[in-house]
Order: sequence, then C-alpha cells, then structure tokens
Amino acid sequence: MILHQAIYGVVESRGHGLIQASGNLPLAQAIAYKVDLPDTVPTGVECPSYLTGFLHQETHYVLARVTVDRGATRAGMVFSHAIFIPAEEIGKIADLRPLINLLTFSRKEAMQSKVEPVEVDLNDLTTAPYINSSHVVGVTNALVSGGELPVICCGNFDFDNLMVSLWGMLWPALRLRFAFRLTFSPRDLELDDRLSVALSPPQLVSRWGAYQVIQDVTSSHATSLASELLRGAASAEPLRQFMQDIALVDVDSFKKLRLLTYAYEHSRAGERKLERVSSAIRIIGEQIAPSPNIGVNLKANLLTEFVATFESELTPESLFLLRNLKMDAFPSKKVLWEAVSSWVAHQEFSPNQDEGILDNLREAFSSPHRGTDWSRAVIAGVLFALENPNQFMYRAIWRWLEKDLPCATNIIEATGTKVPEFETELAKAVPKALSKEASEAALMIARQHSWWVLHGAALACSVSPQEAVKRQLQVDKSVSDNSGVLEALKHASDQETLSAALEFDDSRLIAIAVEIVVKTPALLADHDC
Repeated sequence: MILHQAIYGVVESRGHGLIQASGNLPLAQAIAYKVDLPDTVPTGVECPSYLTGFLHQETHYVLARVTVDRGATRAGMVFSHAIFIPAEEIGKIADLRPLINLLTFSRKEAMQSKVEPVEVDLNDLTTAPYINSSHVVGVTNALVSGGELPVICCGNFDFDNLMVSLWGMLWPALRLRFAFRLTFSPRDLELDDRLSVALSPPQLVSRWGAYQVIQDVTSSHATSLASELLRGAASAEPLRQFMQDIALVDVDSFKKLRLLTYAYEHSRAGERKLERVSSAIRIIGEQIAPSPNIGVNLKANLLTEFVATFESELTPESLFLLRNLKMDAFPSKKVLWEAVSSWVAHQEFSPNQDEGILDNLREAFSSPHRGTDWSRAVIAGVLFALENPNQFMYRAIWRWLEKDLPCATNIIEATGTKVPEFETELAKAVPKALSKEASEAALMIARQHSWWVLHGAALACSVSPQEAVKRQLQVDKSVSDNSGVLEALKHASDQETLSAALEFDDSRLIAIAVEIVVKTPALLADHDC
C-alpha cells in the first residue's frame, strides 16, 4: 500500500501552512488547518506533542503528529507530519503503531530530504496489538454512555498508547469515523462535531464540566453491553449476534452502537413488554436499520412478539402512542396493522373506555394522520365491529354523539355507509333519551342518507310522540314502507297513535291505527269517526 505524506509548519508571511507533500497537493493543502493547534495555547499550559486522526471528505484518513516548533520565530507555531491512508483501506488496519512510527517529531529531520511516498505492507497492520492502556475501559464506557462527545482525556498519561489500544478494538466501520486530537476548550470544538476522543492538558480540567472527563483509571469493568462489545467480551456475544441478525455490519458511530444496544435490551424485555418492544421497533426502524431489505427475519420476529402483547397490555392509551410508529422498514408491517384492527374490533366499548377510544378516533380523522396505516387500521377495526354486529359498539356511537359530535359524525360517515345493517342496528341501540344536539345531528345524518328508521328512532327518544310523527312525515315520503313511522311512534301509546292517524291522514299511519283498533275496538269510543 502506497501512502503519501505531507509536512506543515511555519510558512514565511503566511503562518502555519503546507511546506511540501508527496502526492495530491490540493488534498494536502485542504487539511493544513486541521494539523495546526486548535486555538492559542493558554497561559501556563505546556502544549504536548500529540497525535490526531480524522476522515477527510470520505476519500482519505489522515494520521498526523503535531509538535510545538520551539525553533520558530513566533510563539505558538507547530510542526506537523501527516500521512494519507485511502479510506477504503483504513478499516483493515488494526495496528497503528507502524504508521505512527513513520511520523517524525522534528522539523529539522523532516526537512533533510524531499518528502516521498512510503510503501507499507498492509498484512503487517491487520493484527490488533495487546491492550496495555489502563484507561481503555473508562474511555469505552464513556464513548457509548450517551454523554457529550468527545470524551476528554485530561490526565498525565500516554495518549498515543491509548489511541493505539482503542483503535485495535474497533471494527472497520468505526475506525473510519474515529477522530481524535488535542483540545483546549469547548470553544475549539464548535466547528468540529465529529470528534470521538480529545486530549486536553490537565491544567484545563475545570473547563470540561459538560463533558465526560477521563483523568485517571476510572473503571476496570464495562458498564454496558455496548462497552463489552467494543472490548470483545464473550458476555456481549448475544448483542453481537443481534447485530448480525439485523445485518448491521456497518455500525459506524458510537451513537448508533448505543442505539443498537438499547434496541437489543428492549427487545428482550420482561415487564412492560409492549412499551419496551415498541421502543425497540422505533429504534430499529427509524434509526439503525431503516432499509426494509436488511434484518428481515429479525424484524418479522420482533413484530410477532410485539402483537402477542396486545391481548394483555394494549390499552386505548397505548394504542394512541402507536400512531407515530414509522413501519416502512418492516416488510411484514401488515401483521401489526391487522392486529391493531382486530384489537379495536373486539373491544367492549364500555363507557369507561370512551375517552381513550375517542382520542384515537379523533387522531385517526385528523389531517396529520388521516390515511396513514395506523389510521386505516383503527377505522377498519371500528368497521369490523359494526359489521358483526356489536351492540356495544352501536351504543357507544350514541354516547359519542353526546361527547364529541364531529368525531362521531366522522365515524358514521366513514364506516356506517359501508355496513348494510348499520341503520337498523343503530336504531335498535338508541338510548331512551337524547340531548337536542345529538338528536339533531342524528336526524341530519339520517336525512342525508334517507335512513328513515334511524330518523324515526332519533325523534322518538328526543321529542313527544305527536311531534315525532309530525316531523317524520315531513321528510319520510316512503309511502310503501312504514318502518320509519313505526320507529317515530315507538314510545307512543295506542291512543296517541290513533290520534296521530286521525290528525295527519297518512296512509301508513292509518294502516298502523287499523291494526291497533282491530285488536282493541274500544279505543274508538273516545273518537268521533
């Protein structure tokens, strides 16, 4: 493998810059500022020689040593020596030591000859060195803890050795993104948000209150499964298998590794399984494996496990939380939405469930969610309950007309028109009394669809029998069908029915009255016929 080199330092009249390079000159010039000090050296601080490593424009990984140039005419100047490793090769390199040995500390030494490309045997770099840094465990714990990055190494210890040890533990995708350098304060990190680990002089420890600081041997034990995985511990084998099952061989950040661990731990949940498996589904589908083509079997098994919790754990409140699940990453997502529909369809629709179910239905009909898989599943469940039929469901609709008229109207319009027996079943379930608002809403819907049985039923429980018949006859012109008129008369006595027939002279009313008189002729005694 051919590696190009560049040296940087004091350039007359320009400060720090490129002195010479063996290869791509624009590439070497582009990273000059990154192999300079990040800021002015604070007063009273001794600036160490340090290693820095970072990926540049996805094409090269840069490894460099930066050393204070004590022979410079200006204070705060440095000499830097960098090598450029092709990005496609860096992940294969497990041992940085042979590359670090190529980097010189001395400007004088570097200037004695022309900078030339250097050839290294990649096979000599593929075996990770023995980990001999006592700080490795503490740093790995911090890298995957979820705290602010970079991890700040702020003690008197061998930073080179720490980086070599950490590098050897990482897998190829993580190596490519692993970045480290010197820092003096949070200010010099503002334009560099990709650092993993940073070295800071121990005198500056007070500046790092918001960061994770390693000052000494902080821990001898991994504090998380993710940390164990980084260290290659056998105890992390289930997590490693989980990573393979989901086809995540390219976990390229510590954040993604932490999320992967959360997903694994939540997927193995005991208590509160629905909530925790739901979290695992969100993490996998939205953050670590958004492609539907990877981890297909694991995702299918996770969904099967998830829907199995519905019978014992799903509630209207937790159903509401599922509305934001993004399921495009799950090829078998149909299983989930069918389970949601089935759960809705088989509810008791008791009064104490009304608020929770109405919350879901309001959301299902709201513009942000209308037409989503979740919305369609909820509405399909309602439709199934109406088709079966479920008298509890029909009674609930009347309650919902009282509690949330717009939502109940939406439900009737979306589902009732698709159920042949809807009008009849809803009329059967009408309560003994209706508020004026609910009654008028039901009457309006009935008139729109020519549902005269429902119209009569709504009138019967909201106005007097005489008024009910009068209003029914004003709109119900189906002279060959008296079912709507009969519903309007549901709470009328025989005498009231006879009086209505005599008053309104409607053929349907007369036919109903005749049947009554045939059974009870004495009713005519009070009428002058």
